[in-house]
Parts: sequence; structure tokens; C-alpha cells
Amino acid sequence: MKNNFIHLLGFTFLTLFILSLSIAVTINFRPLYAVIIDYLQITDIVDLSKEQILLNYRILLDYLNTPWVNSLNMQIFQAQLADYSTFLR
Repeated sequence: MKNNFIHLLGFTFLTLFILSLSIAVTINFRPLYAVIIDYLQITDIVDLSKEQILLNYRILLDYLNTPWVNSLNMQIFQAQLADYSTFLR
């Protein structure tokens, strides 16, 4: 009984580790995001260049992955947020 529990616990941890690792690698693999921008033609949909999108994606990943980055500062979105500030009052 104890041996079955240990195997089940080990299988659960291994499954969670593989799932977490695959998600982390997929999200942090920046060349894949660059290919997706071209494939889905995102630059035609939004009013941003590919370089601006990739820069903001890098800023977002740095904010999410590094604990010493305390604020999320995306210049493009801050300008758009300032345009909407009159609606927030």
C-alpha cells in the first residue's frame, strides 16, 4: 500500500513537472512568437510594427520572469492609456 502511494506521488510530481516545463518553454521561446506574428499577420490587425510587438513581449516576459522588475512599463500602451484617462475619471 505504501509502495503504491509513493509511486502515485512520484507519477503526480513528474506529470506536473513535465506540464509546467512545457508551458514555461513554450511561453519563453521568443522565436516562436516572432514566427506567429508573421504567420497570423498580426501587424496587419494592430497598429504596431513587429519590432514594437516583440519589444513589448520581451518587456512582459521580463516582468513575469524576474522578481526584481517591479513595474510593467510598456511605452506604447502607456500612451494609449493616457488617451483613455478621461474615461476613467
